[in-house]
Amino acid sequence: MKNFKRVGGIFLFALFVISGSAQTDAGKFLIGGSSTLSFMSSTYKWKNDDANGTDSKEIAFNLAPQFGYFVIDGLVAGLEIQMGFTKSKPEDVENGDETVTLMAAGPFARYYYGTSKIKPYGQAGIFVGLSADKYYDFYEDADVTDKTGIFGYQFKAGAGFFFNDNVSLDMGFSFTNMSAKPKEDNDTNYKDIVSQFGFEAGIIVIL
Repeated sequence: MKNFKRVGGIFLFALFVISGSAQTDAGKFLIGGSSTLSFMSSTYKWKNDDANGTDSKEIAFNLAPQFGYFVIDGLVAGLEIQMGFTKSKPEDVENGDETVTLMAAGPFARYYYGTSKIKPYGQAGIFVGLSADKYYDFYEDADVTDKTGIFGYQFKAGAGFFFNDNVSLDMGFSFTNMSAKPKEDNDTNYKDIVSQFGFEAGIIVIL
């Protein structure tokens, strides 16, 4: 599917994280934890021995807030929401803009180990959602929107480096597995499956 690479990319564009949480004691709330805001602009070019050119330009935006509750000391469980948008424009093609919007959500759980200033953590979560790919169909001479259902799971591992009782720098790696299945005209039950590894770094603010 032509939009699935962009759908997967939305999850990888989250490189800067600003998080807000309560103390990691039981009974506290986490609001905005692991929220991510990212923006990326890309230009796709080609060349050979005889010529060169530009295929398209693309911008991407991603936001992923989290809301959680510390059920025991160090363990927060909650909801993460993924919202993404990409827009690409082929060069020298009138009415060629393509946009992909993504909305997904699901539960997550993260556990911080130990009480020192450096706390390893592990996180797991699942998500479901929908992406919509809107583009101009030259054969139909009209704008067309393809909707795709998304399901996936994610694991993260890293460490929180606490500067004091309120601020931590969290750094770690993530593994994401996603499947995307068209909502319409899919008699054969076709789906795309992708696995991704990523790196994340973020500031945790403890309220």
